[in-house]
Amino acid sequence: MFSARVQQTARGVARTLATSTARANQAANPLMEPVAKPPSRIRAVFFGFLAGVTASCGVAYALLTDDIKTSSSALTSSVKALEAEVNQIGSRLAQLDRLDREVSSLEVRCAKRSDIEDIAQRFQKTATHFDSSLEQHKTAVWETQRQLFEALKELNTKAANDNEDSE
Repeated sequence: MFSARVQQTARGVARTLATSTARANQAANPLMEPVAKPPSRIRAVFFGFLAGVTASCGVAYALLTDDIKTSSSALTSSVKALEAEVNQIGSRLAQLDRLDREVSSLEVRCAKRSDIEDIAQRFQKTATHFDSSLEQHKTAVWETQRQLFEALKELNTKAANDNEDSE
């Protein structure tokens, strides 16, 4: 059946083991279309492997892009929320600075406790001085009134004496 180098085909054409049946048939009949070779198992396994890897890579790519979009949108919303909080903190710090400046200007313009106590002490001294001055004036007025009453009494007695004498 098989010789070392030549094999007999169904048509009886001798061929070597290095040529395929399809080539031998084409050489015998050149007008005949070449016969398609059935795919080998290795080729089928390889293409199946490539198809599986391509499909799994496509699914992984789709899942990864979806995860990236989700995490990107979450990160963007977190950054926007953080930016809003930073802006709020900035505005509150500006308010605090404004209030600090107002308090500083009020401290400069307003009296301090020590100033008020000093004014109260000066007022107390002035009031005491006025009280003593008032007492001196009252005493002087009373003395003047007493002297006037005595002078009037003397005049009245003198006038009464003069009236008695003239009568």
